[in-house]
Order: sequence, then C-alpha cells, then structure tokens
Amino acid sequence: MKNIDWLSVLKLRASIGTAGNFSGLTNYQSLALFGFGKYNNQLTSLPVQIPNPDLTWEKKLKRDIGVDFELFKGRVSGSLEYYNENTSSLLFNVPVSQTTGFTSVIKNVGALNNKGIDASINVDVIKAHDITWSVYGNINYDQNKVTELYGGADEVDDLNGLGAVKPGYAINTFKLVRYAGVNPQTGAAQYYDKNGAITENYSSGDAVLLKGKSPNPKFFGGFGTKVSYKGIELSGDFAYTIGNYVFNYNKEILVGWGDQVYINQAVDALNYWKKPGDVNVLPKASPDNTTYDTDLYLQNASYIRLKNVTLSYTLPKEITRRFKIESLRVFGTAENVLTINPKHFFGDPEVGTGSAESFTTTIPGQATLFGYPNTRQFTFGATIT
Repeated sequence: MKNIDWLSVLKLRASIGTAGNFSGLTNYQSLALFGFGKYNNQLTSLPVQIPNPDLTWEKKLKRDIGVDFELFKGRVSGSLEYYNENTSSLLFNVPVSQTTGFTSVIKNVGALNNKGIDASINVDVIKAHDITWSVYGNINYDQNKVTELYGGADEVDDLNGLGAVKPGYAINTFKLVRYAGVNPQTGAAQYYDKNGAITENYSSGDAVLLKGKSPNPKFFGGFGTKVSYKGIELSGDFAYTIGNYVFNYNKEILVGWGDQVYINQAVDALNYWKKPGDVNVLPKASPDNTTYDTDLYLQNASYIRLKNVTLSYTLPKEITRRFKIESLRVFGTAENVLTINPKHFFGDPEVGTGSAESFTTTIPGQATLFGYPNTRQFTFGATIT
C-alpha cells in the first residue's frame, strides 16, 4: 500500500463463533412451580408454571466477513460487513389449551437463519481551520427465515393471535384474515376465505400467513451531519426503518364501523358506506357491527425521523478566561421535530413496547395499542467549566 496515496487503511476481517442466548427466559423456567393463595379463608397451594424439563438456551452460530477502510488521509472512513447467523433451539412462547389453567409454555421450537449486511460511512466534506463539515450514516439489511420446526409441526401460532412461525417464512410473519372491502350495494364488510373466495362471513379459520409482512424491518439505521464554524455548531441526526409491518389496534378502535360508538372516533371513521354504489369506504356503520382483526389494520410502519437537532455556540477562550471560565457553551436542542411517514401510518410509526402494551412484550414492534407516542421536546442550556 506504500504507493497508494488515496488509501490510508484497509483491514480485512472474518470471525466465527457460537454463543448461547437466554433472552426471554426467567429463573427456574424449566420447572413446575407452585404458589400460595387463599380460598374460602383457607390456605391453598396451586401450580403457577408448567414444567418443561427439555428447555435449553438458544444456540447461535455466527459467521461474518468484513472490511474497514480509510481514504484520503482519513477524510473518508467506514466499514462493510456480511453476516450469516444460524439459531437452533429457537425459544418461543407456544399457546396451550386454557383447560390446563395456563395460556402458554416456552419451548425450543425450531431453527432460524439470519443473514444480512451492515455498512457505515463517515465523510469529512470540509476540514479547514475555522470550518468543518462532516456527514455520516449507517444501514443494516437483514433477512431472516425459519428453517425448521421440531416435532413435525407445520406452524406454531403466537400468543397474540396475530402471527405464526413456519419454515420458509420470516419469524413472526403475520397470520390474518384478509379484508376484501365493502359490498357496494349493501355496505357489508367482505373478507377472503382461505381459498381466496370473497365472503361476508368472518371466520378466524380463514387466516393465512402474509408472506413478506412481519414486524422485522428490511432496512434500518440512521444518518446525520455536523457543521462547525468559529464556535457555532449545528448537528442533526435521523433514524429510519423500512419494510416493517405493525398491527394497529389504534386504527381498529378509533376508525370503527359503529361498534365503538362509546369511544371518541377519528375523523377517518366518517368515511363509511351511506348509499348503493359507494366504494373505497368503510362498511355500513351500525352499533351491532363487530370489528374483527384483519389485514385492514396491518400497516407498513416505514418512517424517517429527525431525532435530534442541536445548535450551539462556544464562546472564545480569550473572552471567557477574563471571567475565570475555562469554557462556556450555550445550546438549544430539539427532539422528534420531523417525521416522514410515506405509508400514512395511523399514529406514531415508531413502535416498540408501549406503557400499556404488556401483551406485546414477547414480540416488540408487532402491535400498537395506545402506547405513549414519542414527544417533541425542546431543551435550552449552558455548559460551563
């Protein structure tokens, strides 16, 4: 590399390793546990956990190969990495008959493959005495697929009744009845059965796996920039996800067809069937209606969000030292000031596990049910040394 002036650093690397993962497991989860209670003023002892003596940690085998580089004397730097990870003894909460007194038991259900690309870059566009400007970004492309289910099972439904695990599909792929629109003559809701025929009779047995639709984003990452001139500094950081789907209970409840009349509705709920020939509308509104879980409420939650923008000024030292101050920096910061939501997600598209969404803790990002949205915040302050 001695004669390659534009290339400062080039590092090739590769690794392979195994690890165990116990995320989702609690202490003694393989054992039958008993608790104490009271019935008719008598002390009782009752089972509080189903035993699973075969329970183990997940086992992961990860391989990756990558390159780190610096160009033009460090003005451009970054990395590019490809990874391939096999998971066996996949942990999953499996529903059980409630006649057992329980709703689920955690088991090792199968095997999963994750592969993808991680990339990052940083560019010093301007690097002078009084002014600097840098831009940076990172992206992750991830593709996962269930490769095996143990015990000859074809698929395993999740606890929330929204998705399933099946070989050949991404983990937690949504499994829902497909909404077919509105009968333009009667205003009745229509659905697709398992065979694709249109029916006005809803049946949860017509739910099918929706290939390519899961809570897992296809791309995610962030990017930003920073400009500095004679003590004035402006920086902004963006975050994004692309291709993840979320079941939106907010929309199901607030854009109802009449069965949610006791709850204040969104303006969108006014767009319902009123006369024969109406199309692209909600079904005919009636308090006797029942709103079912269908893919009508499954939404693409892709977004780009300006997470943070900061403007600051650091006073020159020749001024601050007159007052025995080593440094003085004043700043203003704004958070969550702009969100680009190209798929028109109903509510905040940045979905994790909300404060009142305990049912989603097993699969973060799968659904949203009145989780507190990200707040827009403004902060002003000073740092004095």
